[in-house]
Amino acid sequence: MRKVRSVLRSISVRLFRIFNAKEFRRFGKGVYVFSNVDISGRSAIVIGDGVVIHDETVLSVQVNASRINEQLLSIGSGSNIGRRNHFFALRSVTIGCNVITASNVYISDCTHDFSDPQTPIMYQPVLPLSPVDIGDGSWIGQNECIVGCRIGRNCVIGAGAVVLSDIPDFSVAVGAPARIVKTYNPVSRVWERPSDTNTALEAVRN
Repeated sequence: MRKVRSVLRSISVRLFRIFNAKEFRRFGKGVYVFSNVDISGRSAIVIGDGVVIHDETVLSVQVNASRINEQLLSIGSGSNIGRRNHFFALRSVTIGCNVITASNVYISDCTHDFSDPQTPIMYQPVLPLSPVDIGDGSWIGQNECIVGCRIGRNCVIGAGAVVLSDIPDFSVAVGAPARIVKTYNPVSRVWERPSDTNTALEAVRN
């Protein structure tokens, strides 16, 4: 039975590539898109070579024809996107190369306005935030929320983190809101803990 499921999945992946690849801004070689993946705004989506996108993931760009060339959701070559991820780009969301995400990761460069208490939030505007950029080689843990910020290269974001501010290269961040608990020291070649984890993000910025 497992072998049959594997064969059926392989056929599904190949059929997706045959019938859908030309709809994307770029669709790389050896891309594996598994079942029940919901993709909208394909003309503004770039998928690099060897990318794997697992079941029940949502990739969405709210395409605006007047500025389509400014909009982009990009997943770099070699990245592995876990199950039930949700990436939403109003302007720009960039996932670097060789990034791995666990299940249930939410990444977006926008948020709902809620300034009018008399109007249901679902009917209020979607507001742009800063572009999202996740650096090459980073690992994004399970149940993450990353909104309007940059995560550097080779970072580890612990499970359940809510990332609303930039995280520098070679950092480990955890919590809600996320704070840095380790950074890599290129001199000692050791991952070191900041002296005060509660103010680690501010310390790194200064």
